[in-house]
Amino acid sequence: MNSRRIYERKAKGLDISVWLFMFIIMLVSLTFLTSFLIGRTKCIPFTFKITPKTDSGYYTEKNLTFTLSTSAKKVTWNFGDGSPEQTGVFVSHEYHKAGKFSVTATIKDGCDETQEVTVIKNPFDHSTGYEVEAPESVAVEKDAEFRCSVYGSSWKWEVMYHPEIKPRTEKLGTAIFRFSNAGTYSVQVTLDDDRTKCYRREIVITDDRVAKRKTTDINDIKPIFTDQRGPKKEEPVQQVEEQKTSIVQINAKSFKDKLNDVITEDNSHPLEHFNQYLDNGPETTVNIAGEGGGTMSFRKFYSMLQKSGNKKVTNVIITRVENRVKFITVTFSN
Repeated sequence: MNSRRIYERKAKGLDISVWLFMFIIMLVSLTFLTSFLIGRTKCIPFTFKITPKTDSGYYTEKNLTFTLSTSAKKVTWNFGDGSPEQTGVFVSHEYHKAGKFSVTATIKDGCDETQEVTVIKNPFDHSTGYEVEAPESVAVEKDAEFRCSVYGSSWKWEVMYHPEIKPRTEKLGTAIFRFSNAGTYSVQVTLDDDRTKCYRREIVITDDRVAKRKTTDINDIKPIFTDQRGPKKEEPVQQVEEQKTSIVQINAKSFKDKLNDVITEDNSHPLEHFNQYLDNGPETTVNIAGEGGGTMSFRKFYSMLQKSGNKKVTNVIITRVENRVKFITVTFSN
């Protein structure tokens, strides 16, 4: 009689317990599916903007700004150059070497966007870092001491673009270099092996050694006599070689300050004052960087400075040949 009751508990040809088990499985599956759909956020397309940009791309040693086109609670940035990632809708970054890099922005929900950027060497990278203390000029073969005012656990010092001067890592924030040739040098310090903590300082190395004047004692000159058929001849007196006056060397920052003094009608720097720095005096070539720029003589450029009004010189690049200023590139504020 019990066996009859078991077979009587059927619906649609299946036992009631089977239907109950299937119903529980469906309910659990529906619960997981609903939870997944509710928790899932649709990935919204977005872009980001990098500024400032030139026609050639982006410059090294230039503070670039990365801005997201949409709002997000958390954004992670990978700059593609091996530097640490940053977070934030608005971040900044500097590239310290030229090349092509893939910049990727990833928002919290896993959506990401990648852009390829081309970074070129900054032609105006002659900045002087106030984080590094050093004299403006030092003579050749004299100790030049550099001191970093930023705290760190290690300081790597190097002279940029001069591989013959070996980099050095110091446990203190000071370093001493000795330069054997005159010129303008850029010294960089990197803290804690972190390329985002790099500071530079420009220094001018001068050579005040003057070639000895060649003189001849008049008593050492003896007349030379010919035979009786010719007149008496004397050896011509050797001319004394004139002593050359060295061109005074000046770094880019000091030169920029003097040009801005001319704009502000500071009469302490007349046109003749600049002859001590320029190899060709007032005829030295000046190039005006940026849109609408051009090339002119320093004489004409000086006259333009006096009439420039509210403009300001923001950057100066000095090109030297044998330590003499042969060419100047100037950038004005917009």
